[in-house]
Amino acid sequence: MPETTGRHVRVATTDWTDFGTSASAQGTDRTKLINEFIAWYLGRPGARLPERPGSHPEPEAGQLVRVAQEIWLALAPDAKTPADRQALINDVLAWYLRRPKA
Repeated sequence: MPETTGRHVRVATTDWTDFGTSASAQGTDRTKLINEFIAWYLGRPGARLPERPGSHPEPEAGQLVRVAQEIWLALAPDAKTPADRQALINDVLAWYLRRPKA
């Protein structure tokens, strides 16, 4: 385990208190979350951004796809929101895979 040393950081009292409460509610502590964030920020291998309270976990491999901007913007005019575009892409993939009712 790497050497650790106590560090001094100025944080607003209410933020520090709320951070501790949220960390405890997630079954962790402030120190662990701060170290996870630093590792993610530095791009350490295997590091992940800590989950925010009330957020959803990061998608697993294979669930996240990058779409070229010009294709994204050229999608059907009725697909105005990101959720509409996501649904359209899912429909196209279901059709491509010959899923029933696609």
